[in-house]
Amino acid sequence: MKFKPFSSNAFLAVIVFSLLFALMNTAIAQKQLALTSAKAPLVIGCGTISKSGSYVLTGTGAGEDVCLKVMADNVTIHLAGASIAAAGGGIYANSVQNLVIIGPGTLSGEGPGIELINVTNSQVIGTTCIGDGVGIHIHNDASVPAHNRIVANKAQAAFIGSGVIAESQGNVYLGNDVCGGGSNVGLSIAGGEGDFIKGNRCDQVIDTGFAISGTHEIIVGNVADHGISSGSVGIFVDGTDNFIRNNEAHGNPRGDLVDNTGACGNNTWKANAFLTANLACIN
Repeated sequence: MKFKPFSSNAFLAVIVFSLLFALMNTAIAQKQLALTSAKAPLVIGCGTISKSGSYVLTGTGAGEDVCLKVMADNVTIHLAGASIAAAGGGIYANSVQNLVIIGPGTLSGEGPGIELINVTNSQVIGTTCIGDGVGIHIHNDASVPAHNRIVANKAQAAFIGSGVIAESQGNVYLGNDVCGGGSNVGLSIAGGEGDFIKGNRCDQVIDTGFAISGTHEIIVGNVADHGISSGSVGIFVDGTDNFIRNNEAHGNPRGDLVDNTGACGNNTWKANAFLTANLACIN
């Protein structure tokens, strides 16, 4: 397959999409704050949230399966500096919408620090998440588009695993997160479409800084330097029709930038800073 340069029309479409995506997420944030700011927050320890409202999480969570389960829409959780260590993980939410989790605070355990299953129109901001296998895990079925924002978090796997895994059907915004520090994979986008991955830093990983197997993803301004094993890769793309621009990857022994589609698979690599790449169409 002959590589086709990224056209000016396609670049304009990416910029328009990015602006619309940012405006959409701003509207979501404003709506969520309006829904939860009318009443003073309730103080809650580990347990289950079954009613809408604003909550402040307290306690340590030691010995719990999962510290906090969210079973209601329109919930805001303020970690307020809490440090929660629970065997099954920190916060688990399933099939809810308009969930906001606000740091600072630390969520850790054998399970994910935060796990969102079929959660939509939600945000995770400024947390530290450490799980044995994954720090933050997002999974949405094909019929449940995510529209979630994961911003300014620190996510790490304590053992072999990933800082952030997003298995979502589109429109996840991952921005300014730190997701390396000894994890096997820093940030993994597994089969999504139309996600926006901007300004994240996944350094010093064992295997891969950013592993992208989705399509029509926008990967801009991320950093993946100094992998810590002989097989480390900076940014690894295994999907098609993605836009990868202005990223930095240096010092990764198996390759700073790797496209596994054979001939760049209609992926567009532009203005990235790197030392090694596996294909000539990467720049």
